[in-house]
Amino acid sequence: MKIIQLYNQQRASFGGEHSVIASTETVLKQHGHQVHLATRSSDNIEGSFIKKISAGLTGIYSPSGIAEVKRLIRTEMYVFDISQTEGKELPALTDVQGDVSGYRERLFEFAQSQGVKLNYFGRIAPAKGLSHGGKITLLSGMQPAEEFSTLVHEIGHEMLHRGGRRTLTTKKVRETEAEAVAFVVCQSVGLQTGSSSADYI
Repeated sequence: MKIIQLYNQQRASFGGEHSVIASTETVLKQHGHQVHLATRSSDNIEGSFIKKISAGLTGIYSPSGIAEVKRLIRTEMYVFDISQTEGKELPALTDVQGDVSGYRERLFEFAQSQGVKLNYFGRIAPAKGLSHGGKITLLSGMQPAEEFSTLVHEIGHEMLHRGGRRTLTTKKVRETEAEAVAFVVCQSVGLQTGSSSADYI
């Protein structure tokens, strides 16, 4: 394993911490790890006022120090690829499938009749939909059946969780209720939901 060891070196008179850093590096190397020591010094802290400010602005947690650590991560550390991992494949979430012809338009009309405005946005992923109270945002580019199911879910939130009852429920309860609404409606119009509702919850 490659390890970046961060060390904000204090004044020499403080003592002690340097030996700890060195010992840690030695132990890590003895166990087969590659260690890169990133050090910033606070030696200027006893200097002039300007040097004291400089010491505070150049430490390991300063903007320049953080930039240096990011550079080291990019150039010195591994970025793992899925081909380097082991174990069983992670299960894929099930998408809702089926024909929503006719039902989609009626659902949009129903949402509008409830005073809910609809819009699309591509930057809400991984969420597929968001309920804002009088407004629903859907992830653009979804398949019609998935869009239909997501819209029913968010309408469920709008109708069930925008009043005083909201404070009496938990997020888990609200999500379960909204997904239950989506499951029942999708089943009633003949969509194949598979395990999508269970996967979501």
